[in-house]
Amino acid sequence: MMSDVTVLGIDPGPTHSAYALVRPDYSIVRALKVANDDFRAHLRAFFRASLLPDGVHHVAIEGLACYGRPVGRETFETAYMVGDCRTYCRLHAIPYTIYDRPTYANAIAGCGKVTDAVLYQALRLRFGGVKKGEPLFVLKGESDLRSAYALAVYYLDCQKRGGK
Repeated sequence: MMSDVTVLGIDPGPTHSAYALVRPDYSIVRALKVANDDFRAHLRAFFRASLLPDGVHHVAIEGLACYGRPVGRETFETAYMVGDCRTYCRLHAIPYTIYDRPTYANAIAGCGKVTDAVLYQALRLRFGGVKKGEPLFVLKGESDLRSAYALAVYYLDCQKRGGK
């Protein structure tokens, strides 16, 4: 049921990962960027709490896409982190979806190639400002936080349209 879905958007990275815990009304419960070891501890805590009515009921993870360029160590470390997220979801029977950046960013921004600045602007136009007391204040200063939030937003949008 859509009314009780709390979505965890995750932007995995090679050394740090960002997450945004988002309610069905798109309000942010919490958003944080932390070192990957700390992030794994946060995941365990979220999934233990997922048995509660307002716990995590779905996870939206940013995956990797082929851009036709060579990749390095950071890309592989990010891929391992995506795998860790999937493993945590599977172990705790939490459904998850993996989206590549072009898919969710283009849908939210409504244009082709989406930079961090364009995505940020689209989120501000839709949900409000980033000043203290405004809806997106917790996303200020970190593009990874905005990506994690955008993933959760995209998942919620898809659910409201009846898609995946």
